[in-house]
Amino acid sequence: MANVLVSRVSKAGGLITGTGLRVLVATIPVCLEGDLVDSHGDSPHSNATMKLLGASGRIIHAGVPVCFDMDPATCGHLGTLGVPRIVEP
Repeated sequence: MANVLVSRVSKAGGLITGTGLRVLVATIPVCLEGDLVDSHGDSPHSNATMKLLGASGRIIHAGVPVCFDMDPATCGHLGTLGVPRIVEP
């Protein structure tokens, strides 16, 4: 089971900071597709967002997929530092 990425804890090259839409799972703010990633270099690393591909999007909230470890950002980095106690069903 993949770990859920957490806003302001998880990284995809840079810290995943979110977009302002706050979704809590077990009181923890989770990352969603489209969440911003802090700048961590020149373009495309300067304006990256989380972008799910393939089999991602296993859990959807209000029509937006929740991000898990190894889901990609638009810069090519993969999400890491997900929370192990929150797992997909």
